[in-house]
Amino acid sequence: MRPQLLQRVLSPDLNLKSCLSTDLVSNKSVDELLDAAWLNISKELNDGHTKPVVLVVGAGAGAPRAHALRDVDSDIFHRVRCIYDVSRLSLSRVNNLVEHCHRADQPTIVIYVTQPLIKCGRDFIDQTVLANSVPSASEFALGHFNTLNTFVALSKHHKKKTSLFAASVISYERAQIHHHSNLRLLKQTNSDLSLYEEEFVRAWKSQRSNAQQHKQEPLFKIKPVHAPRKLRTLNQITAFVSHVLAVTLRSNLRIHFRNDRRKNPSADLRVAAGGGVIGSPAQVLNHARVFGSQEALNKATTRREITAEGQAELLNDERPEQIVVREKLTHPHEMETVRIR
Repeated sequence: MRPQLLQRVLSPDLNLKSCLSTDLVSNKSVDELLDAAWLNISKELNDGHTKPVVLVVGAGAGAPRAHALRDVDSDIFHRVRCIYDVSRLSLSRVNNLVEHCHRADQPTIVIYVTQPLIKCGRDFIDQTVLANSVPSASEFALGHFNTLNTFVALSKHHKKKTSLFAASVISYERAQIHHHSNLRLLKQTNSDLSLYEEEFVRAWKSQRSNAQQHKQEPLFKIKPVHAPRKLRTLNQITAFVSHVLAVTLRSNLRIHFRNDRRKNPSADLRVAAGGGVIGSPAQVLNHARVFGSQEALNKATTRREITAEGQAELLNDERPEQIVVREKLTHPHEMETVRIR
């Protein structure tokens, strides 16, 4: 992320990576840094300009929010004041931010960035495993449950403030990125926590058995194709912002796809007999248990499991057996089937 955008794109994920290589964090946490950046922006709300504040509310873990915000075109800030990813905040706190802007006569745009739950689950598993941690079904379910409820509740509560509030959805599915303001589908979504956990388990199983992880690069299409030409109303500005973020999402998805192919070329994938693809981050821990709650995770986690050295030992001790056909060491040209770790 470019340094000049750091104070205008407030994102826990992006700002953490940016600040690790600078002296900006010092003794402050990233959350404190974001609060300080928002405080500076809020002081500008009474400067006589009515540029909207964009709040990204969801979706939960594994959603492509970071891809939609990384290296966003700086020209967007001629039209909006800032972009703030508030997905980790509670409904009451996000609503307080919206009300604070409205009291200063500043419009707000709330955006929900999502993709199919099973894809969110796969991405969340990869991110968690790469962070040397254990994926949690309850964390995944609660994140999506809370962000969806927050977005729907805000949209319902402020929908009559047409000059001060607008909402938009950016959805990525089947190589197509749609942005629209039709919230009916989200409002009809079943928000039962157990369904989110079931989708997470499906994602976990599909990661273990999916042998088609590396396909030809998809052609991402954006609908609507063009951004609105006139930006007079808040709805038109919302469509413009959604289109810019959709274009940014497409660009970063392509970069991510190409980088992923460089790190895991399809020619190097090895398919074990009776098993899945070896090489996906989730495959490294394909023997790990899926915990339905944080309490169960805490009970099952030992000191050995929460350290990098301990987890490395567990991987060596509990590595699943593979069936391998090889030439006998004692009788050349004769084959044998053995189980190895």
